Amino acid sequence: MKSIPLAMLALLLLSPVALAGSDEDAIAAATLAWEKAYNAGNGAEVGALYSVDGALLPPGGAQVNGRQAITEFWSGAIASGLANVDLETLELEIAGDKAIDIGRLSGTVPAEGGGTTAVAGKFIVIWKRGDDGAWRLHRDIWNMGQ
Repeated sequence: MKSIPLAMLALLLLSPVALAGSDEDAIAAATLAWEKAYNAGNGAEVGALYSVDGALLPPGGAQVNGRQAITEFWSGAIASGLANVDLETLELEIAGDKAIDIGRLSGTVPAEGGGTTAVAGKFIVIWKRGDDGAWRLHRDIWNMGQ
């Protein structure tokens, strides 16, 4: 009798619903790792969270291609004073080895005359699961304003 409940538990754990939940958790953990690395001032750690062939599409700027260039971009953003970045996922859709993450962002930037000014915006990230099973940011686009 004990083998039937264990078998049912095994089927539940291997179901697509259970796998989707673990993918959602992995993406949430990677998003949190991005926030922590950025807010700690570690551009190299932020860059490492992107796929090797990842790309940023920053507002008003040229596309940034590849992990090294992405690392340099975020290191520059850190140096410019963009701080206290907070990311909030509003919608996450996972399809196989890709996921679409839509959300809000906020942070602070240096204000003229000292202090800081709050900024906010929206983002879309396309995540890609690597051959190692890790989810990485693959395409990252955002804009400022509500």
